[in-house]
Amino acid sequence: LYGDRVRHAATLAEAIEGSDGILIMTAWPEFRDVAALVAQLTSPPLVVDGRRLIDKTSVPRYAGIGLPSTASAAAQSAPKKAE
Repeated sequence: LYGDRVRHAATLAEAIEGSDGILIMTAWPEFRDVAALVAQLTSPPLVVDGRRLIDKTSVPRYAGIGLPSTASAAAQSAPKKAE
């Protein structure tokens, strides 16, 4: 149906390598390894955690469903410029 637009990976590490984002939608135990795998990458993808399975401080770019992302939280806490 999707032809070459969908790539299947044999392992979680293979699926994460080169990705722009990771969407966690299941609480399967192997997905707890995402943080350790992301830590090994030179360009870490955004992790969107739909199950709040991993610690949001364990990856550089995290967005939990129902939580502000680390990027937007940092922007909100940054000092505002005087006008």
